[in-house]
Amino acid sequence: MVHSRIARALAEPEAALDRVLLGHVTPATLAGYRRYLCDVYALVEPVERLLIVSGGLQLSFIERRIKSGLIATDLLGLGLTTDEYPLLARRFPLERFASVPEALGWLYVAERLTTVHREVRDRITGLTKRPQQYLSSFNSTHWTELLAGVAQLPETQRAQAIATMRTATDSFRAWLEPPALAWASSHVSGG
Repeated sequence: MVHSRIARALAEPEAALDRVLLGHVTPATLAGYRRYLCDVYALVEPVERLLIVSGGLQLSFIERRIKSGLIATDLLGLGLTTDEYPLLARRFPLERFASVPEALGWLYVAERLTTVHREVRDRITGLTKRPQQYLSSFNSTHWTELLAGVAQLPETQRAQAIATMRTATDSFRAWLEPPALAWASSHVSGG
């Protein structure tokens, strides 16, 4: 089954990405939740934009999955501070998708972010009375359709899609994390 193959291939990178994103809402604050939404928007918006112009997926398949407007609406409703505007302006750097497997791989990463909504919603309960549209956007039918789309690919393309999922998850997590203390590590004497 493709879903179990994906789960095995992505267990570690997805857990690492979740730690970074959920760290914004641990402990739960409005500022942390806004940061979470800004970080998610930084990936979702360019993925959606590029899916429309590249990758070869049907527009009807893509349009049902557009969520960047929901994130923006939630952020506007919560109100951004002056310091948070640069966070919202950031975009994860992406190139046009060259193939259907690549497009499905990136779409998987953007869609998968919706699978942790219940946990985020539980953490922010009581922080805002405004309904959070993005946190209500998970659609199990869309998720199942996406996994079925990957499963229907020929084996070489399915492997490419899964490899893209892993690379995309790892690179987005690395982009979100603060720079490592590489300089300090490289200047510690070995003995």
